[in-house]
Amino acid sequence: MAENWGTYVSVHAYTPKSIQTALKGGVKIIEHAQLMDEKGAWFSSQAFIDNEYANPQAGANREKQKKVQAGTDKSFELAKNTK
Repeated sequence: MAENWGTYVSVHAYTPKSIQTALKGGVKIIEHAQLMDEKGAWFSSQAFIDNEYANPQAGANREKQKKVQAGTDKSFELAKNTK
C-alpha cells in the first residue's frame, strides 16, 4: 500500500464498485466520485452540469452522462454530511 511508503494514492473513480475497490486497496483520495455511496475518503470532484455549456452526448453515452450529472449534486450532499 502507498501508506507503507509514507504517501497516498488518488484515483479517478465514478461508480460505487470502483470507489469501494479503491478504498479497500488503501486509496485516500477519490477524484470525481459523482456516483459515490461510501464514506472514509477525501474526494476531489469535477462538477458535471447539464446546461447550455455542457457537451451533450447521444444514445447510451447520453444516459451515462445524465447519471453522472445527477450524481454531482448527490456527491456534494454526501460530502457535506460526512463527519
